[in-house]
Amino acid sequence: MAAAEAAAQAPTMMTAASGYADGQPVTHTAPNPGFVVQHAPKQSLTEGNTVSVTAIAVVIAYIVLAASTGIVLLGIFPVALSVRAFRRGEKLAPVALGAAILAVLLALTGH
Repeated sequence: MAAAEAAAQAPTMMTAASGYADGQPVTHTAPNPGFVVQHAPKQSLTEGNTVSVTAIAVVIAYIVLAASTGIVLLGIFPVALSVRAFRRGEKLAPVALGAAILAVLLALTGH
């Protein structure tokens, strides 16, 4: 039985005939049965949602600008960012779209 386990973990040779174009032998061993797959560390809220967070920040800047100076911007840029966030599959994309719609509505009503 020990010989069978040793044979299972012995390196095997692969060459160009088995699909490697450079012709150099490649060695690999069978996976260690005690090997534990480690999951990637969790991303922070902003790492996986950069475009959504940018859209929300732009909307906040638009609202602060409108409140402090009276200059109202239409909000097309946040809408474009939220669409891009949806295409990237970001989790905060619906929040970004809501913020962008809020920016457009505030611009259209003049508040």
